[in-house]
Amino acid sequence: MEIAVYGKGGIGKSTIASNLSYTFAAKQRRVIHIGCDPKHDSCRSLLNGQDMDTVLDIVRKVPAAERELSMFMKTGSGGVRCIEAGGPEPGVGCAGKGILTMFQTLEKLGLGEVEHDTVVYDVLGDVVCGGFAIPMRPDYTDTIVIVTSGEFMSLYAANNIMRGLLNFEDSNPRLAGIIFNSRGSPKEVALVEEFSQSTGIPIIARIPRSELFPKAESEKHTLCELFPDSEESGIFSDLADHILSLENGGGCFRPTPLTDAQLDELVSEGKVSGRGEYKPRSKTPASNVSFPKCKVFTPVKRIGMGPIGAAITAGKLMDVPVVIHGSRSCGYSMLNELYEERLAHIRNSYSGQIGLGDNVLSTHIGNSETVFGGADNLESLLEDLATKHRFILVILTCLTNMIGDDTGAVVRKVENRHPGICIKVINSNAALEGVDAHMEVLKAIADIIDTSRSSDGKTIRILDDNFMQVDRGENQSILAELMRPFGKTVGTGFLQDCTLDDIREMKTTCMMIRAEDTPDNNELAEILRSKGIWVAKRPLPRGYREGKEWIEHIGKMFDNAVAAKWVSANMDSEYADAVGRCSVVKGKRFAIIDDRSEDTHWIEEALHDAGASEITIYSLGNWEREQYIGEVRRHPNRTEMLEDLRSNAPDMVIGSKFSLRRLDDLVCEPFPSTTLAHTASIMLLERASNVLRSNPNMGWRKWRSSQ
Repeated sequence: MEIAVYGKGGIGKSTIASNLSYTFAAKQRRVIHIGCDPKHDSCRSLLNGQDMDTVLDIVRKVPAAERELSMFMKTGSGGVRCIEAGGPEPGVGCAGKGILTMFQTLEKLGLGEVEHDTVVYDVLGDVVCGGFAIPMRPDYTDTIVIVTSGEFMSLYAANNIMRGLLNFEDSNPRLAGIIFNSRGSPKEVALVEEFSQSTGIPIIARIPRSELFPKAESEKHTLCELFPDSEESGIFSDLADHILSLENGGGCFRPTPLTDAQLDELVSEGKVSGRGEYKPRSKTPASNVSFPKCKVFTPVKRIGMGPIGAAITAGKLMDVPVVIHGSRSCGYSMLNELYEERLAHIRNSYSGQIGLGDNVLSTHIGNSETVFGGADNLESLLEDLATKHRFILVILTCLTNMIGDDTGAVVRKVENRHPGICIKVINSNAALEGVDAHMEVLKAIADIIDTSRSSDGKTIRILDDNFMQVDRGENQSILAELMRPFGKTVGTGFLQDCTLDDIREMKTTCMMIRAEDTPDNNELAEILRSKGIWVAKRPLPRGYREGKEWIEHIGKMFDNAVAAKWVSANMDSEYADAVGRCSVVKGKRFAIIDDRSEDTHWIEEALHDAGASEITIYSLGNWEREQYIGEVRRHPNRTEMLEDLRSNAPDMVIGSKFSLRRLDDLVCEPFPSTTLAHTASIMLLERASNVLRSNPNMGWRKWRSSQ
């Protein structure tokens, strides 16, 4: 028979549980007593005041292959076999996870094969945690008793235990009753009796205040062992007999817990109207769960605000270690989803720690660290890295915040042992507070810039918070061609794949140019300006007309009107030639899906210049730009937009890859990856011309539409 004794911490449940275990043993029962409280003091009175190694202490110190069941048990008074779960250090790790670890460890070592008649679990009951609810589950206990006094917090905990029990109850109730452990406070008898009546759970034992309890405790024994003929010992004997009478089933009750309002009514007025009315949250079968349809999808251009974005951004510094303080699976999933090209070179390095690429590593938080904390793993890895590197980035995941690691203290210890090293910690768990982890990484990296350096007068660099746009297509090489007549070269951007030295030398640039006019790029521009770096007011241009204006602006900034005039004339000539070559565009009808992921004005301009007869802009929602060239059709949802597109049947649809899904029956092209100046417009027209000239009935097109 397995019995769980639940109650609020400090209410006396350990005293009651240990006396109950001794009483069972005195009745010739073979008893296992398991303390499930991080204080690990449940067995003390059964062991003559001796401490014992807890399960979690042994798990931490002894490798799994060397553990034996005898290490975890001590035999106490009456032959009671004692086990203490223990817990992590205060403020670190997860005690509830420790309870689960204890059960798994003992089961693996064969505790169930030890001959016994009764198991008594002494369980902390005022912590809302799934780990402490494990002994409540039907596969662990046959009978549950709740210890309470008449104090509000004790009754509150007892009511919560009843609520939790409803989540595990099947057709057979298992709550035997309430043990009333008197504190001698006014009106407590009436309160506990009213609580018993309103919840439908009887009081099966009343433990009086007695000087024998502290006397037995001072002599480090249970009351029932020292004073077997006392009235108090007789109460425990009757209680043990009552519980044993339930061994064959029956005699237990299903509780009707109080609502919060009823509990307040009980404490304030001493009465509850009727029975408890609390109902557990209903569980909807997975097959019946309905999810709302997404009416408007707004693609984003970079990773979100959490640890994935931080890891990808930090990983662009190719010779700087990036430590993901979290589990192995967390580290792999970050990079596997969005950085597969780096996973092609996975290697295990740095003292056997798991490598996620050339420079991204994980502290490999596992089950043990979840219980005890992962600070030791982090310190060990940082200590090894500190012997090889002068700058390290640490990214905290949600798991490390949950287990409470003091990362700052770890970093300070490593930095003190290695003077001159710099370790930056990025807390990627604050996304809900508006903190953008990938921007925090960029700020940390910007602090590396050597502000004592001077401009070399010739190097231009691109500023981009993610470099997803500039790194696509031929944008960077186009910029280099445009800058060559001005005597400028294009260097490594911020933050492009680069080295620590590239960042240190960033101030040698003569001008930074934003890739796009976005809030993050603007914030980053202010950071770099504070370092003394000149950041141009205008971002990189898109398409032919913006490119012309931008070149004129560059000529004024560099005081080189001659070069600007030459470049502008060359742009005119090349663009005019392309428009002439792409005559197939003339008279054709185009649709552009404006889903906010791209600025499409330059695409509209190029198609208009080439003689397109119709340009229709399809917009989801009410979002709009200041100016459109063609007709604008707004739709509240994607389904209506697709129906309108099919009925209009344009010669070509241009949009993002997402917006073109389910349009394989139309000729579709994704937004160009090359967007810079007149070259982007030329490449767009050439691509459109080639597609329009192709046979619409070619086999691959039929295959696509059939899918």
